[in-house]
Amino acid sequence: MRILLIFDFLNMKHELNKPEKVQKKYTEKKISKGVKKTKEKAKEKHSKICKKKENEENDEEAAKHPNRITPEMYTKSKIVPDQKVYLKKELDESDLAFLTSEGFIETEQTNIDGQKRNYIVFNDKFESPIHIICIKEIVDYLKDFTEEIKTYRTVMPDIVFTHNNKEHAIEVETGVIIKRDKKKLRNKIDLLNKRYGNNWFFFVTNRNLEKEYSKLGETSTKRNIKSKINKIFQNY
Repeated sequence: MRILLIFDFLNMKHELNKPEKVQKKYTEKKISKGVKKTKEKAKEKHSKICKKKENEENDEEAAKHPNRITPEMYTKSKIVPDQKVYLKKELDESDLAFLTSEGFIETEQTNIDGQKRNYIVFNDKFESPIHIICIKEIVDYLKDFTEEIKTYRTVMPDIVFTHNNKEHAIEVETGVIIKRDKKKLRNKIDLLNKRYGNNWFFFVTNRNLEKEYSKLGETSTKRNIKSKINKIFQNY
């Protein structure tokens, strides 16, 4: 009987101490969570301060070099490496400022659809703006049909494209060579005939040149260049 009383007493004591232990554990857990939360807030605050400082430094750098393209600007930019012509309306102020600093000029020209447009073109001493523009727009149209397109600046044709394993060439002419160096033009025609047979033609940037160039080879103008290309891809 005495043993049972002692056992009941000890058991009761254990039960009385239990809430105290639970409370202690709960308090410790709460303190641990609080410390963790405080650390996270401090880390977040530090990150915000660093980001703000970085943005301020970037703003200062941009103010010192307004025409410099940063990686962030490049992702939004319309500028393409080695591209020599852009439609002005598609560029923002930073693009315009950069291209101007790199030797590009503004010019108004008629596109291959016969519409007047304002362009930003690289000022190339060996190639006129209209020649650059027409090559770019013809190439862009050809991309609707094929990815196998090459452009050249040497004795090769201005544009070469492949369809059904056959190469076709387009020689873009502004009328300068036929006036200044007919021998050079004859050599170019010999190369075109030898390499491409009947699969080449002239494209003249001015329709007033059509009659003269037609005597030397098949000739297209802005009025029919797209239908000419369409016909090539429809016939094969």
